[in-house]
Amino acid sequence: MLGTGKTVVSELSVPGTDHRIYSINKQIGMVLTGLIPDGRALVQKARSESNSYYGFHGIPIPGKVLASRVASVVHQHTMQSWTRPYGVVVIIASYDEFNGPALHMIDAAGQCYGYFGCAAGKERQMARNEIEKLSPKDLSCKDAAFQLAKM
Repeated sequence: MLGTGKTVVSELSVPGTDHRIYSINKQIGMVLTGLIPDGRALVQKARSESNSYYGFHGIPIPGKVLASRVASVVHQHTMQSWTRPYGVVVIIASYDEFNGPALHMIDAAGQCYGYFGCAAGKERQMARNEIEKLSPKDLSCKDAAFQLAKM
């Protein structure tokens, strides 16, 4: 389950134009924090990777594979002097029939780790403390949605 805080940039902004949660395919979702245009570029890359994997293998891409591929793109941008590093942290939630649910976070340096529950952004420490109190492995979806809305 993914969630994000709503930031109000201006009262003149059109509602619904500040997206931070994206669908990659039917089994994978992605949430962004940081520079949203950089995140949109990564969303397009993730969708491209997902489609090419499905075309080549005939099955949806596992979340771990997609996370590692997106992380390698982010890492390449930190290593090359002619490209600007991505200024975004990405959390990828996925479900596949072989591995079950998975959660991966990719930081701005391109490091990718799997988690049972994670947080990123301005209030990440407070959210992490709340997640650690919950024991996310044992929560049902209904309870997780309630706790996420409470945070």
